[in-house]
Amino acid sequence: GSASGAAAQCLAPLRTTMRASAWLCLAAGAWGTQVSSNSTSVHPVNVPTETEEGLLQSDTTTDSTVDTDTVTDKTVKKRPRHSAHVIRRQHAQHQAWIRKLVRQHNAWFGRSTRTYRSQTAAARRKHAKDVANAKRQYHRTLRTLRIRRDRRLKKLANGYRARNRRYQGRWKRRFSRSLARRKRAGRFVLLRSAVAIRRNKKIGTIRTSRNYQLTFNIRPTGAPAHWRSVLHFTTGGNHGRKGTRIPGIWFFSRTTRLHIRSGRAGNHNDGCDPAQQLARHRTTRVKVRVAGGQMKVWYNGRLVCRSNNYRSPTYDSRPAKVYVGDPWYHNGQGTVSKLVYQKLR
Repeated sequence: GSASGAAAQCLAPLRTTMRASAWLCLAAGAWGTQVSSNSTSVHPVNVPTETEEGLLQSDTTTDSTVDTDTVTDKTVKKRPRHSAHVIRRQHAQHQAWIRKLVRQHNAWFGRSTRTYRSQTAAARRKHAKDVANAKRQYHRTLRTLRIRRDRRLKKLANGYRARNRRYQGRWKRRFSRSLARRKRAGRFVLLRSAVAIRRNKKIGTIRTSRNYQLTFNIRPTGAPAHWRSVLHFTTGGNHGRKGTRIPGIWFFSRTTRLHIRSGRAGNHNDGCDPAQQLARHRTTRVKVRVAGGQMKVWYNGRLVCRSNNYRSPTYDSRPAKVYVGDPWYHNGQGTVSKLVYQKLR
């Protein structure tokens, strides 16, 4: 009776929040009961250990009621605690296992990498060899085709020359006779088709004479500023000595009026300047004649200028350069065609 009353008295804190205190009180009551019943032997019953106290203190947050009939003797097992040398041994074993795994992986990866690199290098060498063989075959084929083409062209040329040898001889004789007649007549065709006037545009050389006739077609397309060169016959240089203007023809500044110069004894820059301007974008036939002590100029068969100062025109036996636009002046704007120089007696 005393034990049950003590237990009931100790269960009051158990229903609140001090469950550990209740266990201690219960243990004290049990201890007193055992002492009263058996004074010769003392055996403590259900004395809580430090671990049990910690567990009891952790359960103080719950408010659940505990029945006295459910309280039994339970021993709490301790978790095994490893010593420091055991932990170091296990750590060393783990590190050794990691190193072994890394070595195995590196060995496998190295073998795979070497295999991949060797295969890639072999494929590149094979590709380079195939490309070299293809180039070699291409050049060989191209050389063969060139040889065949050259042979074919040579054969065609030989056949053409063989078939037309008599015609070539005939045309050569005809041309030589015509050239001889023209030389005897002193007539030289310097231009046939239209040629644009350009600065420093040399079209050939010719041997001039004291008396001559120069004919050409001109088609002006503009009238810019400054002197503009059209035609110039000279043995060297622009002016100032014999043979520099035999003749020379320019445009006046900002007009299509011709400035015609041909040297004579005492004045290497004498000439004749027609007053009429040439029509733009239209072809005009111009004829310049120096003979009989006079210089005459015609436009489309009409006499437009005359000078009586040419009793002794300038003459130079050296070949004269022919310019359609000389290198000393800006070029005129237009074209020149059918340029013919004819020697006169």
